[in-house]
Amino acid sequence: MKVHADGPGARLKFSGPEAAMLAGLLDELIAELLPDALDRADPVHERLFPSGYRDDADSERTFRELTETSLRDERTGRAEQCRAEVGVKRSVWRSCEVHLDAEGVERWMRVLNDMRLVLGTRLAIGDEVDYRLERGDPQLRERARYVWLTALQDSLVESLTEGT
Repeated sequence: MKVHADGPGARLKFSGPEAAMLAGLLDELIAELLPDALDRADPVHERLFPSGYRDDADSERTFRELTETSLRDERTGRAEQCRAEVGVKRSVWRSCEVHLDAEGVERWMRVLNDMRLVLGTRLAIGDEVDYRLERGDPQLRERARYVWLTALQDSLVESLTEGT
C-alpha cells in the first residue's frame, strides 16, 4: 500500500492482494450493516450503533427507532462508495489506485474506522494494543487485517499532515 497527498485529497495505491483483501473487508462490513445481520446483544452492534440511554429502556427504544436506520444507511452508503472505488473482485488480484478529494478522504477515514471497530471488537482489542503477530495465534488472520487497516488509516492521516 502506498498513500500520497494529492492537494487536499490523497491517492491510495494497493497491490493486487491488498486490493482483494480490502474488497473483502468492505464486503464484510457492508454485510454486517444489513438490517438484522447483527444480534442486538452482539458487542459489534453496540460499537456501530451505541446506546443513547443505557438506563431507560423506553427512551433507548425511541432513540434506536429515530437514529439506527439513518446511521445504518449512512455507514452503508459510505462503505458501498469505498467498495465501488476499489472496484476489484475479491477473487481477482488486480492492483488499484483510488484518487480521493477532501470529501473522499473523510469518507474513507470513517469507513476505515468502522472496519477497525468491527475487527477490534471481535478481537477484544483495548487501549493497549499489541501489534505483534505470532504464529499459532488462532486469530492471526484477523489481527493481521486489523494491523493492516490501522497502518492504512495512519498512512492516510500522515499523508494529509504532509500535504498541508
